[in-house]
Amino acid sequence: MFNSINSRNIPSLRVAIACGGRSAIALQADQPPQLASPNHSIKSVTSIFLTFLFIGFILGCLLQHKRDKKKRVIHIFRETKTLETIEKITPETQSQIETLESIWNKS
Repeated sequence: MFNSINSRNIPSLRVAIACGGRSAIALQADQPPQLASPNHSIKSVTSIFLTFLFIGFILGCLLQHKRDKKKRVIHIFRETKTLETIEKITPETQSQIETLESIWNKS
């Protein structure tokens, strides 16, 4: 942000006086090297910000996809367990379930 002061950053003037009948003074200013313009700095910061924003969006989408995939696998696993449990029900158990359902519905 702040540059240290040294001889390269301080502009200097060179004065030349011509010898002869007329005296002429020529001034020459040494210009310091041009620093990055504010527009260039703003463009750099903006491009870096947009790059990180884009990368974050892509990573967020990938993480969300992984979470959804895990949820689908868990849901399918639970459904298969439920179907296996239903297949194991014997006719006796089915009649007991129907009896309990009728009692429950009467209440």
